[in-house]
Amino acid sequence: MLADPVLDNVFSQQFGPGWIGGDSCYSTKLPDGREAFVFADTYIGTTQADHIPTFTGLVHSSELVGNLPNLASDYGGTYSAPQTLLPDTFDPAGIWESLATLVFDDSQMIFVNEYKGPSGILTLRYTGRSGIAEMTVPPGGLPQLQSVTLLPEDPVTTWGSATLKSGGYQYIYGAVIDGPQHSTTGMKVARVPFDKFLDIGSWTYWNGSQWVDGESNAATVTTKNDLSGVVPNPNGSGFIAASIPWGAFDDTTVDLSYATSPQGPWTTPEPVYTIPEIREYAGEEAYFPTFHPELSANPDQLVVSYDIDTDEGYSVINRDIRSYQPRFLTITG
Repeated sequence: MLADPVLDNVFSQQFGPGWIGGDSCYSTKLPDGREAFVFADTYIGTTQADHIPTFTGLVHSSELVGNLPNLASDYGGTYSAPQTLLPDTFDPAGIWESLATLVFDDSQMIFVNEYKGPSGILTLRYTGRSGIAEMTVPPGGLPQLQSVTLLPEDPVTTWGSATLKSGGYQYIYGAVIDGPQHSTTGMKVARVPFDKFLDIGSWTYWNGSQWVDGESNAATVTTKNDLSGVVPNPNGSGFIAASIPWGAFDDTTVDLSYATSPQGPWTTPEPVYTIPEIREYAGEEAYFPTFHPELSANPDQLVVSYDIDTDEGYSVINRDIRSYQPRFLTITG
């Protein structure tokens, strides 16, 4: 697994005005062939050549859309008064945090989970409400929110950590979280025939031995880490999942796990890459590694990104916005 400076530069060269940094970097190819990168918390502003930023706002969701390396910012409001791309219309006090994205019926779908409270990874609290935001995609235009389809409420499961299309089904992975620590104890897995993706009543859930109706019957599959990306193994044997260990002192590596079926069982995560930014920036944290299969140059290659942030707050980001931008890796062979 090697760093990909070409893809890193796509984001470090986003000087604005508009998107200059964000986390939770999932992606999909839109129906017209353009790439769409989805982000949760996002800084809007401009950046100088030395990567020192000037901010006009922090929003809770955004996208970058276009043909690489030319990407356009997609968020709500205006540059001087930016707003989140995915407002929570169910609860004005809530915040939709975005995760995986895919295309269904010529629309872009984005998984969202609702949080409340002061901004910050340890101060926001998950409400148990998840959904799928449907985005219309005007030809050549930026995706626009049309509606949000709610999923069954579950106080400990954040759906959309990863998705996988395999054998005519869409598989959806939900991280089972420890509320006080926001750590992951395992994953729940749902699946639905792909042509019924938005028919939530058609979803079934893995109960440990078979697929059954009812989200409440879903078993927690032991995974050790939050599996935030799952793809078919390029060698044709089973599936690969990407993860980063949880914890301020443990999130130093990108790990891979393996399974012969989408629901597991999964092997113990194996470190395959040491994250250099943990040493490079003060208080840096790494999380949410995920695959970008549509970016692979050939069938033997996998593209992985991971997110970074700092618990030192603005003091670090104000000196270098790259401390809050995704990093990319490639796996070949």
